[in-house]
Amino acid sequence: MFCPKCGQKSTRKSKYCTGCGAGLSRNTRKVRTKAARHNKSFSWFPLILVCLALIVIVVVYPGKNNKRSQPGKDHSIRSFAVLEIAEGFDCFCGECDHQLKECECGHKNGAKEVKNFIAQKLKEGHHKPHVVDMVKEKYGSGKLIFPADSVKLFKG
Repeated sequence: MFCPKCGQKSTRKSKYCTGCGAGLSRNTRKVRTKAARHNKSFSWFPLILVCLALIVIVVVYPGKNNKRSQPGKDHSIRSFAVLEIAEGFDCFCGECDHQLKECECGHKNGAKEVKNFIAQKLKEGHHKPHVVDMVKEKYGSGKLIFPADSVKLFKG
């Protein structure tokens, strides 16, 4: 049983509070319990609000900030956009006569290097015609008049 004035705990048999001397009645215990229960639920309310706010922030904020990992924007060397640009060129390495689209050579100015260059330029946001021009500017036109083996025969 608790005192309604000071909240001091008293025994059931006590008629007066040992803390403040106020008179105690039998229903005092019920009043204190209801008040305590109300205070407990009130102390949980701000905690629940903070948790909900954190959940909303975690769910909403990264969605706005995560523009780089959009689906359909994969620009690896095997992506459709890279291969579509590579289709217009032969491999620039000078040691093979493959189309850039199908070649996987790792030579200097080879297919892997050029495809990585194309993928990087697409990631930077350049449009396909501009990337084609940049490839031509950096590596040349890429279309061979003779296959690589024929060039070796003419040289001698």
